[in-house]
Formats: sequence, C-alpha cells, structure tokens
Amino acid sequence: MITTGFCLMTILLGSAAQSRMWSRTPNFNFAEYLDAGVVVPGDIDIHLSVNVAAPESIERYALWIAEQDPQSPDIRTHMTNLAVMLADADRYEESIAHLEMMLRLPGRFKPIRQSPRFRFLGDLRFHEGDYEAAIDAYRTAQQLIHLHAGVLDPEQVRTVDRVIRAKLNIMRKETYENKIDTLTSADLDQRFTLYLNEKQHGRNSANYAERLLDVADYMRETALSLRLPPPRRPTPSPKGSDEERGSRQYYPDARAPADTIAQERLNRLRRATQYYKAAIDVLEDTLGPDNPALIIPLTSLSDTLNRRGQYRQSRNLRQRSIDIALEAPLDLADRVNIIVSAADSFHRRGEEIALKYYQMAWNLLSEEGETRLRDRVLGEPRLISGQLQAIRLRKVPTQSPTLIVRYNVKPTGETSEILVIESNINTVRERLWLSQIERLVYRPKWTREGPRGYSGLELHARFILPSPNR
Repeated sequence: MITTGFCLMTILLGSAAQSRMWSRTPNFNFAEYLDAGVVVPGDIDIHLSVNVAAPESIERYALWIAEQDPQSPDIRTHMTNLAVMLADADRYEESIAHLEMMLRLPGRFKPIRQSPRFRFLGDLRFHEGDYEAAIDAYRTAQQLIHLHAGVLDPEQVRTVDRVIRAKLNIMRKETYENKIDTLTSADLDQRFTLYLNEKQHGRNSANYAERLLDVADYMRETALSLRLPPPRRPTPSPKGSDEERGSRQYYPDARAPADTIAQERLNRLRRATQYYKAAIDVLEDTLGPDNPALIIPLTSLSDTLNRRGQYRQSRNLRQRSIDIALEAPLDLADRVNIIVSAADSFHRRGEEIALKYYQMAWNLLSEEGETRLRDRVLGEPRLISGQLQAIRLRKVPTQSPTLIVRYNVKPTGETSEILVIESNINTVRERLWLSQIERLVYRPKWTREGPRGYSGLELHARFILPSPNR
C-alpha cells in the first residue's frame, strides 16, 4: 500500500509540474514508431542519432526500399522506418507522403501492426496543423485496435486522447456557435476513456483516480478557454433609415451567444468540481486522508471552487493541502511551493491569512543553506494577478505611441504612487491603463522583520495598432 501511495504521489506531482494543457500540441516522439529489429544492408544505419538521422542513410534506405518486392513481409516496416527518419530530419511532407503510400500498399498485412502506423500518420498531420486529417487517422487506428486487440486495450485511451487534443485545436478557430458542438463531441470521447479505465482497473484504483483528474483538468481548461464574445458595434446607417432601427437592436441580439458561452463555462466548472471530488474520494479510500498524493487534487479543486466564487470551501481545501504538505516527506522546495501558492491564492482575494503563510514559508527557508531559494521565492515582489492588457488604438497614430509608468509596491502587495513618466496617447486610454495598474497584486518582498515595500518599478504599455487597410 505504501509503495502504491508514493508511486501515485510521483505521478500526481509530475502532472502538476507539467500541466496537462489539453489544447497544447503534444511533444511527439516519432522514434517510438521505429522498428530497429528488421534486417537492412550494412551500409544503412536506421538508428536515429542524437540530433537527426544521417541524410546519406535516408537516401540509401529509400533507394534500397524501392528495389524491394512490394509483397515482401517486411516492406511496410521498412517504409514506416523511412517515414520516421524523414520526420526526425524535419522533412514532414515527405514523411507523410511516404507513410500514406505504405498504407495504400496491396496485399495481406497484420491489422494490429497497422494501428500504430495510422496513429503515426495522425501525429504527423497533427504536427503540421491538419487536425481534421489527424482525427481521421486516429479514428482508423482506434477502429483497428478495437477490432483486433479488443475494446479494453490500453492503446485505445492514448489514441482517443489525441483525438480530443485535435478537436480542441480545431475549436480555437471556430465561431462561438460551433465551439459548444466541438466540446460536446470531445466530452463524449472523455467519457469513453473513463469507461475504459473503469473496466480495466476498477473504480477504486490509482489509474482510475488519475483519469478522473485528467478529465477534471480538461473540464476546467475548456471552461476557462470559453471567453465571452466582445460586443460588436453596429454598422452606421443614415438617420431615419429602416436600417438604423435594425442596427440599434443588433447588440441585444448578440447577447444570446454570450449568455450561452457564460452558461457553458459555468456548467463545465461544475463538472470539473464533480470529477475532482470523485478522484479525491478514491484517493482517500485507497491511500488515506493524509496521503501527499492528495495535495495536487485538493489544490486543483480549491482553484476551481475559487473560480465559482465558493471562497470558504476553497480556503478550507488550501489549508488542508498545507497541513498535509507540512507532515509529508516532501523536498523543502516542494513544501515551500505549496505554501506560497496557497498564500498567493489568498492574497489575490485580499485575505489577511496570506501573510501568515508567507511568514511560514520564510521560516522554513530561514536556514543559511536556503538563502538562494529564499531570495528567489520571497526576495522581491512578484506579480501574482493577471497581466496588463495591451492598449488597442482605433486609428493609426502619426507617431509611435508611448506610455511609461513608474510606481511603488506597498508591503501589502498593492501598488501606490503611480506616476506617468512619458505619454503621448489619449487621456482616456491612459487613465484606463492606469486603473489596471491600480488593481495589480504582487507577492510581497519578505524580510526577517516581515513584508517590505518596493519602489521604482517601471512599466511600458503595449499597443495593438489597427490594420492600415481599415
């Protein structure tokens, strides 16, 4: 039981250190599709080097494959290897063309060996940004696995995960009306992976808990990716015309998709909460209520509840994760990171308990050997609220726009004494940007005597210029 607990703790802490980021392109490892066990001539090296496959080996291998009988037993393996070597050399279009030619070869083949080849094709298409074609290849791989290895084969989940990631990348470029449909389709795939994990490992297993956390992260990430559409200005029309009345009613009509997006965002945060709670229940039943494997799920659930405005529950979960961290056999850096992360969360909401946890972190780092870590974490103010938004200009300026501001940070982490050093932009836009600075929250600079202020911070505004054709 202890071994299982610490194994799972490693998995969960690793997941936190490397956020799953469902919408991010995976770090593809094309070398996994290379079969170095086939026989090739001695002057051809199919093993990938530290950098890339040698160009001369690629050319010799391609010529040698062209001379082979298309019906030979290993021809598909050789052609797959060549596609891997081409991808390793960043020759992706050639790799795709070669792999597709191999998949169209006539004759008999082992279906179960074709599934990783279709997944390889999906990875290549994904890497090149052709997400629709990637999904087609992944679905073919999934069908081959289902038919010839069984529905519970572990490769099913891995392949479906790629389908979900491709769908989320498609969603980025879709209209607000289509985003919901794409997410609904991806949700079905996520439920299928949960079904597979439950059938393979059972509901009270570490694997099932980890999958619940995967799905919870997916729900939270997709919820936060749903941003409300900006209000659209009506097209101007002559006074008194029939079009004028229509333009006045245009913005109220646009509230429909905005309300739909807002409701979907809220629903997804609720479902993320349910999945986090289910995962925590499994971990508590399996490992006990004070196991360090609970720290990351408790923190994620706390953040989700905070997004939903349930601050008391969020605060209690943060405090529980700190209590576990203080008693767990963690590295000092990990323990301090958990405490400071909780303090930042409280500090963003203006809760005084944040100062207690900053002091706790300082005390843990008070030993002489931890000076470098202490200075990095608490030695200077660090912005913990949202970044400043760029200033969007409606007209192309006659001179380069400039806005430079200097300000201080109070011991409480709030900004003060904001002073405009240089500005040549409209006063209204300048004031709106200064109001953003007033709302910034910093992690305080900490010393032996407690929090200290900081002076002389300087910011240069960023600008978004209109298109010259407008």
